[in-house]
Amino acid sequence: MAQQALARLGEQVTAWRRALKRDYDRSINRDLSRQNWPDLLLRNVTAQLQLGYQLTLQQLPAIERGEERGGEWEKERDGLLAALLEPYAGSDEELLQHAVQHHRSSCALSNFPDEHRPSPEYIARVIAAIEQQWQAFQQQIRERLST
Repeated sequence: MAQQALARLGEQVTAWRRALKRDYDRSINRDLSRQNWPDLLLRNVTAQLQLGYQLTLQQLPAIERGEERGGEWEKERDGLLAALLEPYAGSDEELLQHAVQHHRSSCALSNFPDEHRPSPEYIARVIAAIEQQWQAFQQQIRERLST
């Protein structure tokens, strides 16, 4: 049961990753049409990643139900955590590279210099937010697997 749920989750994460760049671009266009440009890069990168992380958090109950919790649960839990996180490997870097390239080549964003040519400091803030979000995601999974 847990293996089927993990396989289904892997398929969902793969589909999310295929649509990630397109969905990011759409979220940028939506924000620009609403004149919501402050912290555009930061807000939309983290929002798109959060949507992907939610896939795992939503599927976690089905995966947990399929796990037997014997004497080796601690080791099994660590293996399960790794299996849950593996489909996300590199998605944050991939999205950030796409986002920065999109911002630099966007005529619409050329009206907003901080977004059109993100500074190293701004990109560092985005990276820090991504890392914090990733750590929080891992912690949520650990906590839910520990109960």
